[in-house]
Amino acid sequence: MRRSSTLSGGAVGIGSCGAPDEKAESLRQLCDQHSDRVYRFLLGLGLPPAEADSIMQQTSTRAMHSAPNVEKLRDPGFWLRTIAIGIISERRRTAICRGGSEHRMG
Repeated sequence: MRRSSTLSGGAVGIGSCGAPDEKAESLRQLCDQHSDRVYRFLLGLGLPPAEADSIMQQTSTRAMHSAPNVEKLRDPGFWLRTIAIGIISERRRTAICRGGSEHRMG
């Protein structure tokens, strides 16, 4: 189930987020290395594939904007999953505030 750079391929603003090209490339590679695991993690949480893809794109964008020193991350996969969980939580809170069900994110 190899994903074709879904996590980093569609990232917006890589050049404009202030990260040098070398750092942006390191982040892109990190995202590519962990994209399968993050995707499977999201599916394991019960998300439909389209929702998992959407969250992966947002995860990539947020990772690029926060742009930590990639070499200093102890567990980059954990960091990316944490970003994804934050996005899921935000979507659920937004759905609840709008009067939707806490279990539906659409």
